[in-house]
Amino acid sequence: MSKDSLKPEVDQKFPVQDLQDAKVEIKYLARTWLDDFEKQVFHGKTVEELLGRGNYD
Repeated sequence: MSKDSLKPEVDQKFPVQDLQDAKVEIKYLARTWLDDFEKQVFHGKTVEELLGRGNYD
């Protein structure tokens, strides 16, 4: 089953704004979990901090 074949069904069940909000929340959670993991591995710093860059520039 292709991704496109699911789209109309998803659109009918969830308003577009709800899907966009969920996307933003999932992206935030993924980034914060990754930052927490990196800080555990790299003694309190993220990979971005070790490379001298701001977060997700």
